[in-house]
Amino acid sequence: MSYEYRSGSQTLEVPNPYAVENKIRFLTGGVFFLAGVSLLFLFRNRMQGGWNVSSLIPLFFSILLLANAVSIIAHGMMQLRFFFGRDRPGTLIPSELPQVNPQGQQVTSYLKEIVRRGALHFPEPQGAINGLLHHLQPDLIFAPRPLRVLAQNQFVTAITSFAILASFLVSWLLLSGQHYDQMIGAIYLLLSLIIIFKPINQNGAANPSVVLPIILVVLAVVAPVVIILRKPSTAMLGDMQFFGATFLVLLLIGVGTSIFFFALRRQLGKLPAASSSMHQLSVSMNCQPNQLYDELSRRLQEKWIEQIPNREYSNLRPDLNLSTEASGTFAVELMQETQPMSAQQTLPRTIKECWSDSKYQLVLVLQAFGAGLLIIATALITYGAWVNTFPHFFESPSALMNIILFSATFYAAGYYCFKGAHKLFGRFDFESKIYWFECNGNYQIASLDYGNVLSDRLKTRKSIVNIETATLRVWVVEIYSTAFDSLSSNKWGRYATAMMGRKQDAQLLAESLAAFAQEQSIVVAPTASQDAKKAMDMARLGLDTNTLTPDATKIAAGLSDNLNGPTSPPFE
Repeated sequence: MSYEYRSGSQTLEVPNPYAVENKIRFLTGGVFFLAGVSLLFLFRNRMQGGWNVSSLIPLFFSILLLANAVSIIAHGMMQLRFFFGRDRPGTLIPSELPQVNPQGQQVTSYLKEIVRRGALHFPEPQGAINGLLHHLQPDLIFAPRPLRVLAQNQFVTAITSFAILASFLVSWLLLSGQHYDQMIGAIYLLLSLIIIFKPINQNGAANPSVVLPIILVVLAVVAPVVIILRKPSTAMLGDMQFFGATFLVLLLIGVGTSIFFFALRRQLGKLPAASSSMHQLSVSMNCQPNQLYDELSRRLQEKWIEQIPNREYSNLRPDLNLSTEASGTFAVELMQETQPMSAQQTLPRTIKECWSDSKYQLVLVLQAFGAGLLIIATALITYGAWVNTFPHFFESPSALMNIILFSATFYAAGYYCFKGAHKLFGRFDFESKIYWFECNGNYQIASLDYGNVLSDRLKTRKSIVNIETATLRVWVVEIYSTAFDSLSSNKWGRYATAMMGRKQDAQLLAESLAAFAQEQSIVVAPTASQDAKKAMDMARLGLDTNTLTPDATKIAAGLSDNLNGPTSPPFE
């Protein structure tokens, strides 16, 4: 399970989308750990035979492997189960805002806009590279914002890698036969690693700097000429295979990016539904608008899920100054969202289930591809430590350096694939309902006297608020939202992906509220049981010189039956 609010309720738990990724992480981390431990024993054996430089090689590699093993396994352990309070998942985040923690007023305005219009807002792509991406993948514009940003970053990496490869090949062709292949390879390998380990920009659209294409063009055309004229020494490079490592890492990035976009395409799905339902009617009532507000609050409290209070986005109580104003206008507004619950989704828990699910099949391929590259890097490092004994190390030090070079190449490409697959796995879908109530109109103060002025001794008087043809609007919308990556800083901020209007719910709620308002009593009568007893005693003992009128007797006798006021039709 991904998270729970309390152990007694299974409805508040969702499947863990990281279940399959955790298995691959633990497998990969276990390989790193075993390789690191084996190198520790190798270091121990070599130290028993006498101290030399080659004895330190297994110790150094062992520390690197064990550190990576701890990092990979620890990340998986953090994703076994998540415990957090009722404020999770986070609030709905407007897609057009660059920040991940918008202010409450921004969220309220965003929700009112999409509910009133009955349409979700998807910001247009910005920049040349993003324009090309959305041209090649038009449905990406309907994806949640984190998924769009991830795709944009991956596409920028792919385009940049292709540009680096093209510039690299041009430089290599211009320097063919000059024995400077490895120097050019070293320069481009450094650029490639910078691109791979660049952190993903979560707050805005990914657009490459205009400086990078200029650098690549200059490197491709000018660098070969400068190298030929300067004729730098390549002795320090030795037999290092920078050319092969650069070509390999760019090729692996291209394969990983291709798998990523094929997997992303399967997750996009169809065009999201977007509709809203509003029921409007006119209401005439003789009561305070606050009574209508209080009744609505009670109705919405009945909608609490698992006794979790609704999330309130807007709350405007009517403010009537009856002591100084005999007439005026009023407005009532209340917008609440029920606790977001896990959508009815079946997430794969095993590798077999993940392979059978078309939505996650290629994500599994990407994760496995990254794990395979990391394991290859581990095998190369372990092999290099075992074969480089004391005499062999000094006879051919470049052999070990090449092993380290290609291990770093496989590790960088594996890390890149792992990062992309993790984002595609970490998707959580939720469902909730939004209730939005508005009522506004004009009011007038009136007074009502009840009883015969000449003969009745029991009379009542009441000042009432008279409202004629006020406008009552009720929206009920079911929201489908998505959160990504529970470990990020936005506290599981959600993004609306679809919404569906609930016309029948809006109509029932509006009509029941209107009936409640129209059924409010305007006559003041004693309601306590002691009032009823005293009135009956006065009538029976004849304390009054005049006989109570039939209406007054009826009121006195029926006070106990009138303790319960009229009830409004039930709202389901």
